[in-house]
Amino acid sequence: MQKLYYEQAESKLLASFTSGLMGTLGKQVGYTMPKNIEEALKIAMTLSQAELQERRSRTLCLDMEGR
Repeated sequence: MQKLYYEQAESKLLASFTSGLMGTLGKQVGYTMPKNIEEALKIAMTLSQAELQERRSRTLCLDMEGR
C-alpha cells in the first residue's frame, strides 16, 4: 500500500514539475516523457545548458563579426 502512495506522489510531482517548465524547454521535456522526477530534472538541466551554450556561441559570433 505504501508503494502505491509513493508512486502516486512521484507521478504528481513529475506532472507538477513538467507543467511548470516554460517555453521550448517545457515542450522538449514533455516530449521526452520522462519516467520519474530524476530523469525529468536531468533532461531539463541538459537542455537548459545546451540553450545557454547556444546563446553564448551566437553572442561570440556576433562579437567576432563586429570587429
